[in-house]
Amino acid sequence: MADLLLPDDGAFAADDGISEVEATARLAADGRNEVEPPPRPTLPGLLLDAATEPFVLLLGLAGVAAIVLGEVRDGLLVLGGLIPIVGADVVTEYRAERALEVLRDAAAPRATVRRAGRTRDIDAGELVRGDVVLIRAGDIVPADLRLTAAVGLAFDRSLLTGESMPETAAVAEGAAARPLDPAAPDREDLQASIAYAGTNVVRGGGEGIVVATGPATQLGRIAGGLSTTEGRRSPLQRELDRLVRILLGVALALVAITIGAGIVRGQPAGANLLAGISAAIAAIPEEPPILLAVILGFGAHRLLKRGVLVRRLSAEETLGAVDLILTDKTGTLTQNRLALAAVLAPDGPVTDSMDRRRLVELAFRAEDDAWRTDRAGAPR
Repeated sequence: MADLLLPDDGAFAADDGISEVEATARLAADGRNEVEPPPRPTLPGLLLDAATEPFVLLLGLAGVAAIVLGEVRDGLLVLGGLIPIVGADVVTEYRAERALEVLRDAAAPRATVRRAGRTRDIDAGELVRGDVVLIRAGDIVPADLRLTAAVGLAFDRSLLTGESMPETAAVAEGAAARPLDPAAPDREDLQASIAYAGTNVVRGGGEGIVVATGPATQLGRIAGGLSTTEGRRSPLQRELDRLVRILLGVALALVAITIGAGIVRGQPAGANLLAGISAAIAAIPEEPPILLAVILGFGAHRLLKRGVLVRRLSAEETLGAVDLILTDKTGTLTQNRLALAAVLAPDGPVTDSMDRRRLVELAFRAEDDAWRTDRAGAPR
């Protein structure tokens, strides 16, 4: 973790913390203590995304062509059929985003801070450099802190290092008065005195001074490097794209055949073109995408009743095939902590508490003896 050092300009505070006036000024200068999230989709953006799907564009082109050829009624029917296709997609995604937004707001992190000698609970997004933050077991560190006090304090830093074992914290001498210098010769020793944003406090308690917030934290830098996302189309979308290409090829072939046949018969070029376009429109089916949108909409509603929030209808194919989810989200679904739940012996489970204690003692002794070997490698 030698590279996880924080640049700082020496903006440290006394034990009483900075004043509210100074905090407001620093918040305006540095911005909120938040990693910039990806832009949330808007209703116009969702409409545009749904309207630019290949199948929607193909049907829209067919409807406009029918109106141009004078088949206004048929053209309007085709264009009207696009409403449930686009509407089902937009409504599902918009409702899912609103639900996720409510969850994000409900899970907004809090921080215990001391300012001008007063300790209070604030939104973690309002933390600034120089704030004195109090942390204890069960907390998630809200910003990068230089520890000034620690009592039995240990962190789970697996989010940054991948190390599953808790790391004990220590306070560097003069931490409250000395700025963090990345070029200092004792930089390795300072690592234990840094509490990194996003890490979990597994035991103990302490306090520290904020030295970096938002994108300037180690977590923010990592998130910034991973901000680019790769848009991948689902298997269902890829199959629909393939169907569109086939239909488009068939339509163009019909146009060419119809125009060629008209030329052979000696018909006017304009009449041949209109006949070819009419044949192409007739070859494009309007019903499948409408039926697909309706079926996926009902499917999303059924999944929602079972506690599955569908963000995109195109992902429903995968969600509907899920039988079992195996996941490890340390700190949320799991605790990154081993505990003895039951003891199973060859003759059955051990239920007597004294027997269980004896087995644990023997296991510890066996593990300790296993490391006691002579130079030849044989156990002593």
